[in-house]
Amino acid sequence: MAITITQQPNLWNLAYVPNVYVLDGMSTEQFYVLQVVIDSVAVSTQIQPANPQGVAMFDVQKILQSYLSPENLEDTIDFAPTNGELLTYQVRYGSQTDGVISFAGLTAVKHVINGYDSYDVLNWDYTDYIPEPTAFMCLSELPPFNTNALYSRSYEFLTNFPQTEPIPVRSDEHRTLSFFNIIANYNDGSMWGPNDSPFFAVVDYYTSAGSLLARDIRTITSTLGLGDRVDCNDNTAAVNEDNEFIGTWGVGPWNLQNSGGYYPPSGVASYEVSLWSKNFCIQPEFIDDCIDTATLEDYLGYKIYERAFQIQDDCTPFDPINVSFMNQYGVRDYYTFDRRNEYTSTTDRNNYRQTLGSWDAASYTVNNFSRGNTVFSSEITTVMNLQTNWMTDEVSKWLEELFVSPSVAIFHEGVWRPVVITSQTYDQKTFNRNKMFQHFLTIEFANKKKVQRG
Repeated sequence: MAITITQQPNLWNLAYVPNVYVLDGMSTEQFYVLQVVIDSVAVSTQIQPANPQGVAMFDVQKILQSYLSPENLEDTIDFAPTNGELLTYQVRYGSQTDGVISFAGLTAVKHVINGYDSYDVLNWDYTDYIPEPTAFMCLSELPPFNTNALYSRSYEFLTNFPQTEPIPVRSDEHRTLSFFNIIANYNDGSMWGPNDSPFFAVVDYYTSAGSLLARDIRTITSTLGLGDRVDCNDNTAAVNEDNEFIGTWGVGPWNLQNSGGYYPPSGVASYEVSLWSKNFCIQPEFIDDCIDTATLEDYLGYKIYERAFQIQDDCTPFDPINVSFMNQYGVRDYYTFDRRNEYTSTTDRNNYRQTLGSWDAASYTVNNFSRGNTVFSSEITTVMNLQTNWMTDEVSKWLEELFVSPSVAIFHEGVWRPVVITSQTYDQKTFNRNKMFQHFLTIEFANKKKVQRG
């Protein structure tokens, strides 16, 4: 009986959940064997005997996690690949007898992202996050008769901030959103052409009355920092590397202002960002102006992702502290603490006692500036206590991702600084239980300051 895989993870999964492979079919062989293969290279080989049921179970999550790491992309202008966020791998399986390994097969490629879920989740439900279009043939009198992508729904960016609320931002803040820059069935043989990844990026700006103030449309290209698409007339299928399977878009007011796009300095009360497919059926197929919004608008296909932002420049006597953190999906999320914040520096000094007097001179004297206790080295630890504004139950639940995040930074004095959270507890609060409520967060700067010797 041949060795077979009877259980395996989804094609797309999270790295911080069980990624289990079950092998069956061993008869006279001594051990089951499983290899993790990355870029055609075996990076790990695991060997197990059969359990009482005659099978072997291999969880490869620790191996996959070692190849993933967070990246700070707060300053993204336009688009950027998301390095360290996604890993593509395969599994080779077989058996071993008398020290000799015989392989029975190699699985299709699998993908994991740097995310986590509940302890009892085996396969991540990615249906809300990875676009999966259906195809239809363009109807036209003349060739080419292109295969277009049809979307019957929109998908979510990789954030759990409540979908029912616009994301609040101040008019000078950084924000990014990350998204799958590939469709789920990109490798199923369909001729998707330009639509195996989102094609257009749209920003709509609105007044306080909800009237459209302006629209900006751009083509997602290598010039804008993501993928190998050259311009709006590049209809070839993308060839994405692992770091481009998930893209990051700079969508905060600071990012948009610095991207060279149209961001009105006044009059904007809210805005919506969205990613679209290309209408591959429209004629003429060639677009004569790749930067003209009015021209590109005719070629918009289907809206794939969308997210609303609300400008909230609330008056506060304190300096708002913009916090960036790695969320459940391994990408950046943000929250601004705009209530009372306290900044404390603690100095840890190493002293020694210096002998007084001019021992190397012709005569002995003691200068009035001579010191006994002298500072040999100093390290300064900076701690900040931050306080939120009032919030809804849904935002409070989402904010727990900040309190447990292992990768946090704050925008302080014009620069992003890495910090660590020292708060030990997080209380899940609700209006029914706590009425109007706030959260408090204590952070410590990850890098200590040093000063001169005494």
